[in-house]
Amino acid sequence: MEEWGSDLIKSKTKTGIFNEIQEIICQGNIDTAFALAKKHDISETKLIKPWVSLIRDSLAFTDRRTKINSLHDLFASTDITYFNRGKKFILPKIDCLKNLRKLKLHNSNLTKIPKEILNLTNLESLNLERNKLKTLPKEIVNLKNLKSLDISGNELKTLPKEISLLKNLTELTLSSNNFTKFPEEILSLKGLEKLCIRKNQLSELPEELGKLSKLTKLLLSGNNLSSLPDSLKKMTKIIELELNNNLFEEVPEILKNLKKIQTLNLNNNKINTIPEFLEYLPNLNRLYVYTTRFTEKQKKRFKLPPQEYGF
Repeated sequence: MEEWGSDLIKSKTKTGIFNEIQEIICQGNIDTAFALAKKHDISETKLIKPWVSLIRDSLAFTDRRTKINSLHDLFASTDITYFNRGKKFILPKIDCLKNLRKLKLHNSNLTKIPKEILNLTNLESLNLERNKLKTLPKEIVNLKNLKSLDISGNELKTLPKEISLLKNLTELTLSSNNFTKFPEEILSLKGLEKLCIRKNQLSELPEELGKLSKLTKLLLSGNNLSSLPDSLKKMTKIIELELNNNLFEEVPEILKNLKKIQTLNLNNNKINTIPEFLEYLPNLNRLYVYTTRFTEKQKKRFKLPPQEYGF
């Protein structure tokens, strides 16, 4: 154990290789961890034991061939995956990891995003799903290189206007929150390719949704939607559209403009008939809808098993 401790100090003071860590995943209650890191310097003896425990119990590696024989090896690695496993500890001084690209802190009982995370300006992927976040700080804008943000399974009702400045975002997941109105702040994120906002309480979508013309996946299941905006016809790159578990009474005609769509899910709505125009969407090969009113031609066209059309 003394060997681990001295090696940690060497790693910090001589090589500075904390900067080389690129990916961390943490699970569990970490509310007290950042306070610990702020109070104590990384080289102090009080933090040695948690680091030893971290190595023994909490690390997994993307590459199973990775060999960790010392803390020097640990911090030189670029494919670290970190599981907190319910402990109240996280990598101290996390904002020293300037090259960190991926960070997962799901199911960690977070009520707010620690400011240290908001200083990780090279982050490209941040996963905060299944926490207890009610708001996002305006400092989220600091994460200017973010490409993927998952804040599903929290208690969010709104988003800060600053999120509209994250111009590199291509994937945004807002599922299982408390949105009753579509967060219009994201309409400025014109680089979005995937938007997932399942299981909220949306009853309508803004006409401006068509501004997100680069979307290939739009996942809206589990809301209270009964119609789609006309601007959807501009979203011609969509290949996957989820509308299941909503309140649609008919298949929206606007869908006939989505010539690239491959997967369309309409299950668990109030739809009784399938319009003819679906037959002429050239790339549609996965259609999910519960109804007994498919024509024989439609059954053959979509190669539907019985369970897909309610038999």
